[in-house]
Amino acid sequence: MRELKETLAITKALADKNRLRILMMVKNREACVCQITEVIGNAPSTVSKHLSILKAAGLLDSYKQGRWIYYHRPEQPSTAVKMALSFVFETLEGSEAIAQDRLVRTVVCQQDPEELTRNCSANASPAGNSKSESGSESMSNKGRIMFLCTGNSCRSQIADGIAKHLGRNRFEIYSAGLEAHGLNPRAIKVMDEIGIDISNYTSDEVDPKLLGAMDYAITLCGDAEERCPLTPPSVTKMHWPFPDPAKATGTEDEIMEQFRLVRDAIAKRLEAFFDGLER
Repeated sequence: MRELKETLAITKALADKNRLRILMMVKNREACVCQITEVIGNAPSTVSKHLSILKAAGLLDSYKQGRWIYYHRPEQPSTAVKMALSFVFETLEGSEAIAQDRLVRTVVCQQDPEELTRNCSANASPAGNSKSESGSESMSNKGRIMFLCTGNSCRSQIADGIAKHLGRNRFEIYSAGLEAHGLNPRAIKVMDEIGIDISNYTSDEVDPKLLGAMDYAITLCGDAEERCPLTPPSVTKMHWPFPDPAKATGTEDEIMEQFRLVRDAIAKRLEAFFDGLER
């Protein structure tokens, strides 16, 4: 009976993609709870629940050092836990989503734990499209970035999601279009492949007043660059042209491959952008 309960607990714990991401985070190195929160991108309360489930199943262990709680692989795992972890580590080692998490963690681990703790608190509300609970745009002293394309359907939404993931709460991220064409289902799918959920994002027309409050306005297509509303000198305008994956043709696999190529190209451009800001 004990073995059955343990197996059920392990099975339940592994039935969530973010819990799998957490396990991969601690495969070779411990991580404090706020580092995990920053990389996973969930609310602190949600991450705490994930950690509790993993620990109850014996898949994680932890210790406290000063104010910080660190999580790591169990030092004396049961046979069932050892087999489960081995399966997870071997299966997910080549995952693009895990590779992205490792890239983000490299940046996160360079931050002071005190700063991460403040970020954890700031991230306690859902990310959405940078809206407050009342629906109005939240303005703070953070840097502000808006991504623009024709219909706020694919490229700008992908950039929005990746920037939130890489920006680590240092920026308010927005996206908009010259028109609102609706969120493309394939954009949701291709982002889900790398562990970023944009399914609750909305497709919005650009608000010139909000655009004028940005630090950076980044256009992702020629149409948006040519027709972008006028901005004050305080807004740094950048143009990163990417092909529109919504215009891809062929089989579903061929179309999705075009979405992946654009997604990965945007991710690389954003990595270079954030790296440049840190220098």
